[in-house]
Amino acid sequence: MLLYPAIDLLKQKVDSKYTLAIMTSKRARDIVDGKPVLTIADNDNPLSIATAEVADDLISYKYPSPEEAAEAEEAEAAEEAAEEETVEAVEEAAEEAPAEEPEA
Repeated sequence: MLLYPAIDLLKQKVDSKYTLAIMTSKRARDIVDGKPVLTIADNDNPLSIATAEVADDLISYKYPSPEEAAEAEEAEAAEEAAEEETVEAVEEAAEEAPAEEPEA
């Protein structure tokens, strides 16, 4: 159970409880992956550490602007297209390569 920091305090730091959930879960995943801890917490649980960092205003969030969101979508689409081209090239090369006959 989350006793400190109080949920009311945490909800004042963000615009919604959903933002709080996403922000703390992403930060907890970063901590698990080895990123440095920014504060001292009473508990070694990554989620408790992340909530303490939110309470101490050590991490924040920013919604992307419409332009940034569009750029991110374009970059993602370009990356997917490049991956498809790579897969197609590998498949074509595999089809064109002569099959090796087993040695007797």
